[in-house]
Amino acid sequence: RQFGRQSFILKGTQSKKSKTKANYLQPLFLLEFECTNKPLGNLNNITEIALNYRFQSIAIDPVKNTIAFFIADVLNNTLKEAEENETMFNFLKKQIVILDSIDANVSLFSLYFMVNYTKHLGITPDIESMAQEHYFNPGQLEFFNILFDNDFSNLLEFKISHQNRQAFLEKMLFYYQTRFDIE
Repeated sequence: RQFGRQSFILKGTQSKKSKTKANYLQPLFLLEFECTNKPLGNLNNITEIALNYRFQSIAIDPVKNTIAFFIADVLNNTLKEAEENETMFNFLKKQIVILDSIDANVSLFSLYFMVNYTKHLGITPDIESMAQEHYFNPGQLEFFNILFDNDFSNLLEFKISHQNRQAFLEKMLFYYQTRFDIE
């Protein structure tokens, strides 16, 4: 939160005397920790670690855990800032808590996240030009707008076929790849 994206090292996670919990180091887990702060991009040492939020289902639900890994990969490829960004942190924390708490339409969450994350990255697609360029088909444009204009709680009953969901995901991944030079 305070320093943006940083790299850390945590020693002694496998030791029986360890005060740290290796199982805290899961994708998207929200942690509080104390560390040394070394300038110039060196690895910082974590000295104390604790959970900031106790998850109910991400670690034990295979579908949610897979989505968490996917989102962590998206974040790894897109977050490059090494300075404080409270707005981004609050957005990400809210999304992670939503993922942990939902029971319905979980498979839609990764698409919801990707669409709404574009706002916070400053790369929201211009829907009109996307339509003119035939980047999205009309159904995908409508789906994009539904995801963009709603809270996830309004989408719990929303239905989309696996095939359409997969096609939309491929379009969104391509969109991110073109914006961030991801292979």
